[in-house]
Amino acid sequence: MLRPVAFLAAATLVLAAGTATAGILLEGDYEGRPLRLELGRDQSRVLAVVESTRYLVDLAQGDVHALDGSRPHRIRAAAMPEAAPFRPSSLEPWSEGPMVAGYGSTYHVLIMNERICGEVLASPWMASFTEPLVRAVELLQRVEPKLAPRRHEPGCGEVGFAAYAGDGFPLVAGFKGEPLFRVSRLRFDHRPAEAAFDLPADAIDCGPKRC
Repeated sequence: MLRPVAFLAAATLVLAAGTATAGILLEGDYEGRPLRLELGRDQSRVLAVVESTRYLVDLAQGDVHALDGSRPHRIRAAAMPEAAPFRPSSLEPWSEGPMVAGYGSTYHVLIMNERICGEVLASPWMASFTEPLVRAVELLQRVEPKLAPRRHEPGCGEVGFAAYAGDGFPLVAGFKGEPLFRVSRLRFDHRPAEAAFDLPADAIDCGPKRC
């Protein structure tokens, strides 16, 4: 019988081998709004649907392509201000968490300015595989108001998505038992149509703002 640590290492190796040829599908919601993220073989591009609005995030260039409308718009998101000003923070694991979307979790509290400013159910072993999703949401928060960071508590300020991902991928994030972000489905064997990740050649360059 494999020991737990050995089993986790073996499972991680199998997953790493699988994600070399397969992608990731995440379905969930942010403040009650449906959110879908897809990652293909190219780990530098993420397809996103926020409610019904479609985006293609180019992580290599830091651009967000708004795909709806008569022509796509390219937004230089990396050159825009961060959605939430940087504040020193830490995620402290407190206890084992419940299963979320079929995965185990660890309950964390988010500490900012010596205050509890959030709660997270995270999966630490997913961190390296889901890093492109975290980066994509961070860029989307700069351009999509529906994903804007929220203030949970006076004195905490707005909390950006990256703060929830300080110790693994956040499967649920919020405060006082009220989820802000929640994963309902997460697959690591997703095989999307790779052509969907091609950058649009006719995109209008909006610079560091929405057109």
